[in-house]
Amino acid sequence: MDVNEASRIILSASTRDYGNFYGGILKDQALGVGQIYNNIRFPVFNQDDSIYDTVEGLVYVLTHECDIDQKNIRPFNEYAMICPIIDLEICVKNLDTLGEDKLKNFLTELGKDNISRVTYFPAIADCLPNGGIIDLNQLSHTHISAFQLGDAEKVDTLTANGLRILDFKITNHLLRPKAERLALSRF
Repeated sequence: MDVNEASRIILSASTRDYGNFYGGILKDQALGVGQIYNNIRFPVFNQDDSIYDTVEGLVYVLTHECDIDQKNIRPFNEYAMICPIIDLEICVKNLDTLGEDKLKNFLTELGKDNISRVTYFPAIADCLPNGGIIDLNQLSHTHISAFQLGDAEKVDTLTANGLRILDFKITNHLLRPKAERLALSRF
């Protein structure tokens, strides 16, 4: 399956209004939640070596701006939590082993927003032409200085609507009740 067909399947299954997902680059806005940056360094687990490698890529910033504002001199404010954005074309190539029917089903469920751990990011012209996904099981971090390095660039900012969609996904994924019973759970 090619990426254009994959994108069509997702968008035709979706009930979201992705036309108001992004709000453009807000130059005066401090580094923080709702922003998308490209060429940011972050760790990625290498299964072959069982160690972390460092890569550069497109990321969504999760940390609230007040928690990494260097004007607020306090401990533990030098690292930002991020989530890598995986280009839809790369995602489709990696999932091609599922077979056509399972891949179509996955993309349809992704479009319907029925997969708790994964969410769709609509296209961004210059760096994400077919859209992408974030896998909420791949939350990561980076030092705030990574946003000032060489090729690092602010790409876009979510609108209030886009942030609401993502906040709901993150809350649902990370804070939903445990599936298995815990001790004292009946009290």
